[in-house]
Amino acid sequence: MAQEQKITKTIDNLGRVLIPKDLRKQIGLQSEDELEMSVQNGKIVLEKKTKRCTICMSEESLLVIGQNRFICNKCKTEIEQIENE
Repeated sequence: MAQEQKITKTIDNLGRVLIPKDLRKQIGLQSEDELEMSVQNGKIVLEKKTKRCTICMSEESLLVIGQNRFICNKCKTEIEQIENE
């Protein structure tokens, strides 16, 4: 197993931290991508935000229903069936 690479960066006076290019490339981060931030076991965790169904959180077969809001085909079909009852 490869040894984990550790990089030290300083937080600027606005609370920003630069994510090095090599780390961004490893997870496919590009300019304008969104990050989800959380605290887990006392550590700040940054994850590339993925598009998910607003209802079931699935990442498959998504349709746009609003700005940064999505619904999967399965949930859409279930809602349509309920509406037609």
